[in-house]
Amino acid sequence: MRKELGNIWVVTPGSQILWSTALSNVLNDRYEKPSDDLKRLLLRRYGPFPFYDPHEWIFQKVLQSGRTDGKRWDEILADEAGLQELADEDLKARLLQLEAQIKRPATDEELCMYLQFPRDALDFIKFEERFGQTWLLPPDVWFRKGGFPDGARISFADETGKTHNIDLISTQRSADSVQTSFLVDYHFQTYTTQLSKNRAGQNP
Repeated sequence: MRKELGNIWVVTPGSQILWSTALSNVLNDRYEKPSDDLKRLLLRRYGPFPFYDPHEWIFQKVLQSGRTDGKRWDEILADEAGLQELADEDLKARLLQLEAQIKRPATDEELCMYLQFPRDALDFIKFEERFGQTWLLPPDVWFRKGGFPDGARISFADETGKTHNIDLISTQRSADSVQTSFLVDYHFQTYTTQLSKNRAGQNP
């Protein structure tokens, strides 16, 4: 796929575009649901392709995706391609826009993310509000198969370097849910996870 996209450099933003497009191609038909970043890449918003242009069918499928004006890919390329000079942002207006969507005051860091990656920033903020700072957990938490046995301890450091411990006390499974009790920094908590329909009744 890298060769199809002009053998682009695998550095930001090219690497992110490459991997997310590869995943999308697996989940959907090839280039069926192109991201805005992929469209910007083909429009040379990040500069010209370093070696050669992608095939015309890729330009057609990506650039004409979601268009309602009937323009052909070559017309889109002729009219819209190239680096763009952006107008200054109205920071107050953008802050109000962000806060209206997250329904609370936004931090400077969240506003900065929103200005750079509006859609991804909203997804990240909502995910973190629901699940917490999951990015602090070590990789083996995510890649471990079969879960953790009762009595296991997971230790990790937060962004300030402070160590935290999660001790697994017990796990109780029913037909459609799993109830897990932890000590999180020595505070007892119990969580119930509803199983999806295709997992219900199966051994995790």
